[in-house]
Order: sequence, then structure tokens, then C-alpha cells
Amino acid sequence: MEKIQIGIACGNNSELYVNFLMQTIRETASNTENIEFLLGVNKPTVNKELLQKNSDAFNIKIIDAISPHQGSLGHGFCLDELLKHMDSKYGMFVDCDVAFLE
Repeated sequence: MEKIQIGIACGNNSELYVNFLMQTIRETASNTENIEFLLGVNKPTVNKELLQKNSDAFNIKIIDAISPHQGSLGHGFCLDELLKHMDSKYGMFVDCDVAFLE
């Protein structure tokens, strides 16, 4: 089965939201082995260890996406960096404060 890549821009205070998002996917997906998270870290203060909390269930790749730009330009830079690492037929970008429901 083809992997599904989920790209998320991770800024300040995003870690707990990302972990909640992963938990909701863990609880609703029939198979987590083909799900890969691409986490674009766009601030140096982001706790990368906390972002890896669900690595027992998912393949998680941390991508350095720190930009000299602030606001929308910095967020756009992060999304561009994530896209460079997407190589699967199936993928999506989601905000960190999303929950997957049944």
C-alpha cells in the first residue's frame, strides 16, 4: 500500500497539538504503518523530542524549516520546505490544531 504523507508546519507551542492530532489518527486509522508525518520546524524553540512522542506508531521526519521571515512568509517558507520532501502519491498539509474524526 502506498504511504500517506502528512505535512505539518510546527511553530511555538505546536507540540501538544501535533501529538493530539497524531493520537486522533492513531485511533481512527485502520493501519498506521503507511502514514508518514513530515514536521516542518519553523522556530528554534520547538521541542523536537516532544514531536517524536508518537514515533512508536508512525514514521516521523523532522524537517528544518526555519526562515528569516516572520508571519505568512515564514509559514509559506515552511510549507515549501515540506513539499520538497513529499514523494508519495498521496499527501496532505494540515494545521497542527486539527483532529481526525471517524
